[in-house]
Amino acid sequence: MHKDLALESKRLRAAWMKYDADHLDRYLVSDLEDPRINLQSILTRSFLIDAVFGGEFTRLKYNTNCDKLACSKGR
Repeated sequence: MHKDLALESKRLRAAWMKYDADHLDRYLVSDLEDPRINLQSILTRSFLIDAVFGGEFTRLKYNTNCDKLACSKGR
C-alpha cells in the first residue's frame, strides 16, 4: 500500500475506534444514510459489480436492487 494511503487508513481507524460499536451501528446505519437502502449506495455497488465482473451478476443485481428500492419507498 502506498505510504500516504497507509497513513490515511491509520488515521481513519483511530478516528472511528474512539466510538463504541453500538454508537457506530446507530450512526452508520440509520435513516436515509442506511447503505442497505440508500439509492447512491445501491447504484455505487451496482457500478462496481459491473466494473469487476462484467455482466455475470446483472440479473441477480437487478432483482436485489429492485427489492431494496421497493422496501425503501415505504420508509
